[in-house]
Amino acid sequence: MKTKTTVTILTALAAISLAASGNEPLPVKSRINQVTVFLQGAQVNRSASIKVPAGTSTLVFEKLPQSLSPQSLQVSGTGSFTILSVSHQYNYLEDREKSDQVTSLEKKLKDLQKQLALQEAMRKVYESEEAMLLANKTVGGTEAGLVLQKLKEAADFFRLRLTEISAKKLEVQEKIQALNEEIQNVRNQLSQAGAVGRIHVSEVLVQITSTVAQAISLEMGYFVSNAGWTPSYDIRATDISNPLEMHYKAGVYQNTGEDWSRVKLALSTGNPQLSGTKPDLQPWYLNFFQPVYPVSSMQKRSAGAPMSKSMAMEEESAADIMEMASSAADFSSVTEGQTQVVFGISIPYTIASGGKPQGVEIQRISLPAVYEYHAVPRLDPDAFLQARITGWEAYNLLPGEMNLFFEGTFVGRAWLDVRNTTDTLSLSLGRDKKILIERKMLKEFTRKQLLGNKRTETRHWEIQVRNNKSEPVRLVIMDQFPVSVNKEIEVSLSETSGAQVNQSKGFLTWKLDLKPGSTEKITAGYEVKYPEGRNVALE
Repeated sequence: MKTKTTVTILTALAAISLAASGNEPLPVKSRINQVTVFLQGAQVNRSASIKVPAGTSTLVFEKLPQSLSPQSLQVSGTGSFTILSVSHQYNYLEDREKSDQVTSLEKKLKDLQKQLALQEAMRKVYESEEAMLLANKTVGGTEAGLVLQKLKEAADFFRLRLTEISAKKLEVQEKIQALNEEIQNVRNQLSQAGAVGRIHVSEVLVQITSTVAQAISLEMGYFVSNAGWTPSYDIRATDISNPLEMHYKAGVYQNTGEDWSRVKLALSTGNPQLSGTKPDLQPWYLNFFQPVYPVSSMQKRSAGAPMSKSMAMEEESAADIMEMASSAADFSSVTEGQTQVVFGISIPYTIASGGKPQGVEIQRISLPAVYEYHAVPRLDPDAFLQARITGWEAYNLLPGEMNLFFEGTFVGRAWLDVRNTTDTLSLSLGRDKKILIERKMLKEFTRKQLLGNKRTETRHWEIQVRNNKSEPVRLVIMDQFPVSVNKEIEVSLSETSGAQVNQSKGFLTWKLDLKPGSTEKITAGYEVKYPEGRNVALE
């Protein structure tokens, strides 16, 4: 009869049991079959099969990640046997298995370093020869003709050989520089591949007892902290008459020291590394502020100064706070739990350890959008296309970077902040040069007048808009007028062309529906009165 048993880690009991059993451990070769990646951390599930003898045996899962969390260990098995204990230990005599890429890069690095040492040695040889020649320049002899002949021969020899040495030194220096650059590139590549020296491995020891010799199956799960995923989005709009398409993506990374090869992948919005304990409020005691001089509370207490009640409560609250703080889209499915959402990916993925984040497409979402052009001609003469999206909160989106595309062209980046966004999500899709906007002051309506002890200034301006597109557009234009914060300065609007007016902020808003090829003009103006002899800053 087959039974299935699940046991979590029992470290102290396991160590005692293993020591008493005296059995030679049986190595277990396991493979990763499923990984659930959280925003920070990952749950790794492995499977293995092994033949065990009758009686008590100790099974050793070898070469597991050093970052494995012992507290998260769970082991289960299928067969007629009993799991007695599970324990975890580090193996400092073995290193993690290196990938083929790392092995190849390390071999290349050694070869380059050997070549560099050879070139350094050659440089020293040439420098020594050059020094020897320069130290032996004296030409001896008693006859003048012989001296001159020897001097000429020596000069020719020195010139020729020193020239050759200089050329060789320059050639060697160029090779050294090139080798240093290549060595640095290989080191950078090794660092990116997660090769940071020796990394020891973990082992999990499972003690079982079986009534008969048999082949059994084992499943093991554990949590690793050095993994996670970050959300990002591609927002694509083909034109202003079709919905937006959102590509919801994940950048999955892991630095566990072993590759996840063709595993069943799931992405969770949970984060087990955050404390799940509800924080408790402490009383908030309010007192008059007392200046604090640069003397620590520890120094005060060591000097014998008494601690006030408020100080004690502050330090106790601080201690409480510190204690709490320590504490591919077509093949995906979405499962909503009570505290997290899990995106299941049905096709196998390979995530290399230490490499760049692996892109995984989670969902493709069609988002109905209302397209409007917005312009603030007082600050910028261009019109900016905005897409307004409602109902986006139904898609389990997380904060992340957005890449924006319009009509097949990359138009920029933005940040999706789902915590501060209202029920309408607004995205900017860039400038449109086919909508021409001109704002100019109307000089005939700009004047200054003095009536009694009051000076009056008037400003009027005109905004002209032309739609050079082949389809109608909705354009929202914003402008402003000054808002007085002094009761001696009076501001009044004299012309708005039907704008919506926000008196408290001084904003004017026009909503225009422009037909293809049409031109419209709007005007606005204001009047400011202030005492004679005072100055105000106007346009």
